[in-house]
Amino acid sequence: MGEIGTVKRFERDGADANVIVDTGGVNDRTAGHFEGAGDDSQPLPGDAAALQPGAGTGEKQAVGYHDPDEGNKVAAAGEHGIYSRNPTTGVAVARVIPRNDGSIEIESLNGAPIEIKSTGRVTVNSPDVRLGSGGRPVACVGDFIAGSVRAVSAAPGSPIVAVPPSVNTPTGGVPFVGQIISGVTGVEGGTGTGT
Repeated sequence: MGEIGTVKRFERDGADANVIVDTGGVNDRTAGHFEGAGDDSQPLPGDAAALQPGAGTGEKQAVGYHDPDEGNKVAAAGEHGIYSRNPTTGVAVARVIPRNDGSIEIESLNGAPIEIKSTGRVTVNSPDVRLGSGGRPVACVGDFIAGSVRAVSAAPGSPIVAVPPSVNTPTGGVPFVGQIISGVTGVEGGTGTGT
């Protein structure tokens, strides 16, 4: 027979995980933590837990949890959101929601950084990629640069000649080192024309 209780604490010991649940009886229930493959989450104290009979006599399995703070839940019809919570306050601090219009939101709710990690290449395949305000300045083709060229002119009106050990480039120019002195705080890529 199933029961509903309130999570008191969560315990993990290697591959085993249990949840201590207050079901309103004299003694708390210890139930196995049962979650879907690929899911790695822990309930917080105060969450509701759904218990079902386990494999042994008197054994229970916690097969689902409910966050009582409805303010953490913002997914609309047809959407599937996931979020993490502050372990002390239970307030949502990060959220990912595939929206019902096809857009996907990844949001840090407390100003913490968002990191994408890989030991291989990361590819963003989109005709319109934008970096918004607030990031470090991004240098773009066409920004002004200031540089100095170490070269001399053979005669007035003649092309400049590189001073050794520098050499002219294949196109006849002289290589130089410059510093970008202007930039932008946002950048667009591709053919997008939005603001």
